[in-house]
Amino acid sequence: MSRLNVSLKANLVSDIEEEAEKEGKTASSVVAEACKNYIEISRTGMRCEDIQKSLVLLKLVRALDAVPVPSLLLDHMIVTSLDHSHDQTLEKWRERGTVAGNIVKQYAPDIVKLKEMADTYSSMLPMDFLNIEITGDNVSVVISGVGYSRQAAMCTCEGIVGFMGAYGLEISGKESSESFIRISGKIPKKI
Repeated sequence: MSRLNVSLKANLVSDIEEEAEKEGKTASSVVAEACKNYIEISRTGMRCEDIQKSLVLLKLVRALDAVPVPSLLLDHMIVTSLDHSHDQTLEKWRERGTVAGNIVKQYAPDIVKLKEMADTYSSMLPMDFLNIEITGDNVSVVISGVGYSRQAAMCTCEGIVGFMGAYGLEISGKESSESFIRISGKIPKKI
């Protein structure tokens, strides 16, 4: 086994020793495992920052109790559900959007932080484009690449209406078409 001397800040050494003790390992084995994981991640073409972002998204997925569903199957389920019960389906999407918004608020407590989070994580989400634009108290949300049908976009739009409602956004307009949604609204004035 080869040796390598490394200089680490005292607080990092303390964290390593604490983790090693919790895991019942040596500090050396924790460092070796971390280095091995770093190399494996790097060789896949990913960066450690990507893994850290993925962990935040995984926490959100768990908090939302979300499950992966193939997109074509989801699209078919949406169309069928809307055909069967149009208003109830849209209401359920708004309701779940509000729940999702309240969960995300734990990570991004206001619209400005939400925009920052969207800018950071949008490339990892199952959509082609996401933009939140804030101008004064006006907010615009544009998303493309959401579903295969007009119905899927309509449901996503209602979900985002609920989501933005959790942030107190007063919706002034919404539009959806195949694979595209736009929602506009105002941030209410604080009294």
